Amino acid sequence: MTSLSKRAAPRAACLVLFALALSPAFAEREPAKVFAADGFARVTSSSIEPIRSADLAAAGLSADALSGMPLLVFVYGASNPSTIDALGALDGAGRPGVGIIALAGTGKPGTELGTKYRNVIVAPVPSGLTRRLGNNRGPAWFVADAKGAVVLVKIGALDHRKVSFGELLGAVASAYPVSPVAAAAPGKPEPASAPPPSVAPIPPAGPSSPLAPLPAGPTAPTVPTPGAPASSADGSREGVLPNKGVADLSFMSQVEIEVIAELNFARMNPQAYVERLREYRSFIRNGVYEKPGEIGISLNEGVKAVDEAIKVLSSQKPLSPFSASRGLWQACRDHVKDQGPKGTVGHDGSDRSSPFDRMQRYGSWKSTAGENIAYGGKAARDIVIQLIVDDGVPSRGHRANIFNAQFLVVGVGVGQHKVYGAMSVMDFAGGYAEKP
Repeated sequence: MTSLSKRAAPRAACLVLFALALSPAFAEREPAKVFAADGFARVTSSSIEPIRSADLAAAGLSADALSGMPLLVFVYGASNPSTIDALGALDGAGRPGVGIIALAGTGKPGTELGTKYRNVIVAPVPSGLTRRLGNNRGPAWFVADAKGAVVLVKIGALDHRKVSFGELLGAVASAYPVSPVAAAAPGKPEPASAPPPSVAPIPPAGPSSPLAPLPAGPTAPTVPTPGAPASSADGSREGVLPNKGVADLSFMSQVEIEVIAELNFARMNPQAYVERLREYRSFIRNGVYEKPGEIGISLNEGVKAVDEAIKVLSSQKPLSPFSASRGLWQACRDHVKDQGPKGTVGHDGSDRSSPFDRMQRYGSWKSTAGENIAYGGKAARDIVIQLIVDDGVPSRGHRANIFNAQFLVVGVGVGQHKVYGAMSVMDFAGGYAEKP
């Protein structure tokens, strides 16, 4: 996903657009799989003991501030540029409900001890805590539950190509929720919790989707101001029902509602949607999509990809419609507001947030989650058809997300993009608990 190629249309202007989809591995990340992908293992050695309030106090840390919440502890050894980078990334990924402690294990501490981080507490490691952590001098990573029991350990550096700090912290928060019970009094050992879920190996990720051009008009869609009243007593608009915990869909723009309605029509009536694909196919000539009155777009596969999509949908079983989530919509809009003015692309935000991070800001996803992004789509049908056809994407990952039977909730954010005119973000989940 690092290169963008333009194919010159033989007799039409070429507007280059693309979409991205999460790989299957990322779209199925439950906490146990996140920990396994990052190399964490369950603590079985008696040499690693629970972290006590007294240990935190000895390190100059506030035991009260960290009481009752899970901890991610980073013993980083000597200070070096890699350590400083890791601390900055950790701080940027910080989230409520997870304490982050960085301890200088060996060597002379550097400027990090005097740096004011918002979400990371940095301190020299006291000898007592070093012993409780198995005398690991770093780099090493530990996860402690809300009662202080060290439940997971990773010796060595983390590979952020596999798991971002945001996803790791989200997994910690999900697997080891904040305890309503205050920590034990200083100096009194805190009881260990029950063993964590088994850490199963994560399946290998599929190939990343290449950048694929999407046919669309040259202008960005007109996005109406949110606030339109719901059209039904059940809070629905255009037949789209709100997710549990959402009163109505007045916060969404008309084009965002139309995208979800188009997705639902394809899921509920795949054989009927074939007719829309056939209509789209009729405008392709010599590998160029040329709809009257619009700029022609050069395609990678031409009618071949459309014919394949028609074949797949002809045998696709009908699926339940998506309900619309306010929290997932907010996650999508965050990404649109971040990338649109800058003209940037991709799933990661400028703050290093992953789709998972953004989804967790406004609620909690259940079972599975994924994301599609399209740059340049003008209308709801244009956007959805091109993601279903998935021209130039061997894995057809965008189509797979749309027809994933496990995905039941969606958020859609549409807005302007400095380079491609418009962008659309779709966040999917198996379920989503909205924050109040």
